[in-house]
Amino acid sequence: MQLGDELDKLTKVKLDGALYLTLLEGKSQSDATRFIYNTKDLKKVNQKPIIDARRRLIKSKYVKTIDSIYRINNPTLLSTPLPIVEYIQYRLMEHSKLSKSKTAEDYRLTEDEEKALYRILDSKWFRSFFKKDKLINYGYMDEDRFIVHNSMNSITDILDDIASIGFSFLYRRQDIAKRMPDLKDFDLNADFDTFANKWVNDKLKTYNEFVKGVIKKGEDYYTESSGKRLLLYAENLYCFCFPKSLYQKLVRIGRIELTLIIGLEQGIFTYKKKP
Repeated sequence: MQLGDELDKLTKVKLDGALYLTLLEGKSQSDATRFIYNTKDLKKVNQKPIIDARRRLIKSKYVKTIDSIYRINNPTLLSTPLPIVEYIQYRLMEHSKLSKSKTAEDYRLTEDEEKALYRILDSKWFRSFFKKDKLINYGYMDEDRFIVHNSMNSITDILDDIASIGFSFLYRRQDIAKRMPDLKDFDLNADFDTFANKWVNDKLKTYNEFVKGVIKKGEDYYTESSGKRLLLYAENLYCFCFPKSLYQKLVRIGRIELTLIIGLEQGIFTYKKKP
């Protein structure tokens, strides 16, 4: 499985990747340009590279316009989950080459798993990790331009962490595992925010403090900064609302986070306060 030309650009130090990340929280081209070039005065910026990148992303269906058709000038642009799903399938296929006991199809996301993942990536919850004040965490400003080395890895690193949380609790806490949805429970037609909010309130809300305690306890094995990151992803327990089969696949999209998983498992075993 090969990366398409535009998806390949999103894995390199290209303007396309910086623009894609910036538009995960909807913005006009003008606002995206102001952020990427760290300026308030657009007259100081050659906007042709931004315009060309925007056109490539829209042509690939990686970015869309979300305003009314009547708003022609400077519409709001929003990155779609499509390249993330494509990249995850690519990473899973690459990982399958290392396996001697499983086929590529065992690793590939099924059609319904793809739909569920698309819903998750398109949620307000997931997009909130890419608000303007957090974007600098995924790159850096160099000579007044936002540089991103690999926008897809920036996103899959988050999914890696979330999958590590879900995977650890799924296999080490049966009481929580029983309250996590299977694919058949997941509403493929509802938006993820609505589904997760109801699922947490119905099945998981009593575990909030317990999960925080486990993550803090795990800092004996991983860094405090890693703990803060995990607490952010677990804050409202939406990270436990993925279909169970997704955790088993998403932990394979990068380097398996053994330190996080070991720390979380040790936290589960040693944190004594009951939910």
